[in-house]
Amino acid sequence: MREIICSHEQMIVFAHNITEKINRTLDLIRIMQCNITEQEKLPSYPGICLDGFSSILLVNEKDEYIPFVYRMQKLSSVEGLGLYLEDVSDYDENPLYSVLYSNKPSYVSNTIRQAVKRLNEAMYIPDPNSQFVYLMSTL
Repeated sequence: MREIICSHEQMIVFAHNITEKINRTLDLIRIMQCNITEQEKLPSYPGICLDGFSSILLVNEKDEYIPFVYRMQKLSSVEGLGLYLEDVSDYDENPLYSVLYSNKPSYVSNTIRQAVKRLNEAMYIPDPNSQFVYLMSTL
């Protein structure tokens, strides 16, 4: 059995990378199934706890659960109705999927990814006027 030892900073980067990959998938789900006017149905950001901390749950080879809390967030989750996901098996056929998951360093792909990310971030801004200003600043 091999034990992996890493620094706290490496764990923060690891946890951040995991939550960003999950959030990219949620970006696609938000675009396809969410409505900006129904905030109580939006999925929460991955890794955000009710108290505003970011965390992940690590599972080792002995099936032991190890919580790792790594930083305070500006965001916090709120109670809501939740999002009922319909069949998402055909998402990978959507043209937006290939843009969001492309690793090619293309200016157009990067611009689209950033615009989708900002649109999804705007969904969580409670004030419609602030949402508008935030989205217009994207242009």
